[in-house]
Amino acid sequence: MGSETVFSERQSALLVVVAKGLYPHPGLAEAPYRRVIEKITEQAAAAPDLAETLRTGIDDLSPWILDNCGIGQPAFEARLRRIERTEFFRTLLPLVAWHLYDDPETRAHIGYPGASYAEGGYLHRGFDDLRWLPEPRIDEPDEPLVEIGPLPYPLDATHDVTVS
Repeated sequence: MGSETVFSERQSALLVVVAKGLYPHPGLAEAPYRRVIEKITEQAAAAPDLAETLRTGIDDLSPWILDNCGIGQPAFEARLRRIERTEFFRTLLPLVAWHLYDDPETRAHIGYPGASYAEGGYLHRGFDDLRWLPEPRIDEPDEPLVEIGPLPYPLDATHDVTVS
């Protein structure tokens, strides 16, 4: 089965709608979501069980989607919560996450610079540049540290320390 025959145009369009509902990012174009479904379609072309799970799930959900076009995100999320234990949902959720956050346009939109291994890691290249987090509050205690005395066991690599 070729990837062009895995899902109908309608099924693919509805999968894009569901992908956007699963991982909404205001301001993110529709193109990354379309690419996600293209990649999932390629996977489904090689895995008939995956294709059948997704086709069945989207067909079961499509009447609701079509009847409720234009509803707000909270209502759509509520509907997705009602199907979150289904095989369709449990199958689609990680696939969308994997492909969406692997997409360069998505990463640029959310401010993730991508893998840093090739450039020596994050230690000297922005490990703490998460501008969306508030600055941490660092307080030094006014009271002196309490001396607890020597450890009740020798501190060496051969001593097995277990915590009970």
